[in-house]
Amino acid sequence: MIELILYYIINFCNMAFHVHIIPVGINPKPSLCAFGSEIPIDKVYLICSEDISKKINNDTPAKLKASEQEIESVFKSAYKEVRSVYVDPWDYQEILDKVLDIASKESIEHPDSVFHINFTSGTHILCGAVCSAAFYIGGDLYYAMNNDEQVEKTKEPRRFQIPCLPDVSNIGKRTREVFFLIKEGKNTTNQILIGQTGMTPSKLGYHMRVLSGYGLVEKRHVGKEVHWTLTYSGRVAQKVMGRPVSKKPDE
Repeated sequence: MIELILYYIINFCNMAFHVHIIPVGINPKPSLCAFGSEIPIDKVYLICSEDISKKINNDTPAKLKASEQEIESVFKSAYKEVRSVYVDPWDYQEILDKVLDIASKESIEHPDSVFHINFTSGTHILCGAVCSAAFYIGGDLYYAMNNDEQVEKTKEPRRFQIPCLPDVSNIGKRTREVFFLIKEGKNTTNQILIGQTGMTPSKLGYHMRVLSGYGLVEKRHVGKEVHWTLTYSGRVAQKVMGRPVSKKPDE
């Protein structure tokens, strides 16, 4: 029985295709922090600076090229699929578009793609653009902590899960109002919601199924009571959507 469980765990975990998107800076070490870490790797995209020798009259272009070659060499020593993508490191929109193109391509070729984005190296604009892309593609972020930033003894990169926010534009007014009755950090029961809205249990159940379908709330049974809490995406969505005018939903 244990062997069977382990078999399913191992095979399920291996189903995902892990794609890393890694900006390249002058120092190669931060871009290599996922190499040998606990984060799985199947394919690597290096986001490299195009020839900037005409924009900067110093040794930065040469250092960037040397860093790119070192990073590429290390990853290719263990992984077959390593690609370099070239961008203007100061063009936010171009960088964002390139990362979205990568995600679109990989999602078509590998529908089970999971994206991991390193935002440690490169220009501030480059790092900002790849962080923004994470919100669009539902990827997670990771960062190579330097010695001054280490709060615990670990060589693992620090990881940040990004909420993949659903398109909530089609949520109806009454469902939206019920949504805002669920408070961050608090358990809200069906009985509380029925008392606040005056809805029948069946009508409330419809609205909660809609919110659950969008991944905004989670249900938990405590004895005979049903408790509702906001998911992380739900907490972010409430802040993005803004609080509506207080008004009881109609039945």
